Amino acid sequence: MRRIAQYLLLCFLAIGSVQFAAAQTSFDVNMGFGSFHDKAAAPFGTDSVTGNPCSSTQTDPNCILTSTNSLGGFFLGFGMDLMLKKSYGLGFSWALTPARSNFETPQSVAGVGSVALQYRQHFIDFNGIYSPINTKKVQLKLVPGIGVAKFGISENVTQCVTNTICASEVEPFPSANHFDIHAGVGVQVYLTDHIFVRPQFDYHYVPNLTEEFGSNSVFGGMVWVGYSWGDR
Repeated sequence: MRRIAQYLLLCFLAIGSVQFAAAQTSFDVNMGFGSFHDKAAAPFGTDSVTGNPCSSTQTDPNCILTSTNSLGGFFLGFGMDLMLKKSYGLGFSWALTPARSNFETPQSVAGVGSVALQYRQHFIDFNGIYSPINTKKVQLKLVPGIGVAKFGISENVTQCVTNTICASEVEPFPSANHFDIHAGVGVQVYLTDHIFVRPQFDYHYVPNLTEEFGSNSVFGGMVWVGYSWGDR
């Protein structure tokens, strides 16, 4: 999947460079900061004797329930937009949690230290852009798109010799990749002829995201800062 995304991005840049040279349209590169949110999934259980899944301590006295955390925290974004015409264009965006977050509460293990499942969430989207308002100072951008929501998970094992001497080892597991439908709306304000800031509200609908979190709907927002070339 990563190689396919790289090929698509290279094709996007190649097509964009031709269009940019021929029509003198605008091309933006930007970096974003923000957050996305989804509620936590229902607790999952494991029978301590058989190892089978379970859902309730009332029906299974050996059931050990584990609660997971909600999606949230700081997201970092990278993107680029190409306006083929004054009101229409194409875009690419990638938002991710740069640091791993605990998917569940770390568990203490006698003689070891602790074990924690940690995750890193990605939203990678190829977007269309419609700009009904496009002036030298302000652009309104409506951004529909599709892409991939990648849920990467790993196990962090901390081993301690003393209370102050510890070492951690991270073992990655196979990631879960879900189809992603994206919709965004942002207002791009130019601080100079080339530098802009764009607050943007985003919605992601991710089928089967309930395998990891509590809902298939993810809401959030980013503030993008970027640089624009070309004729607006």
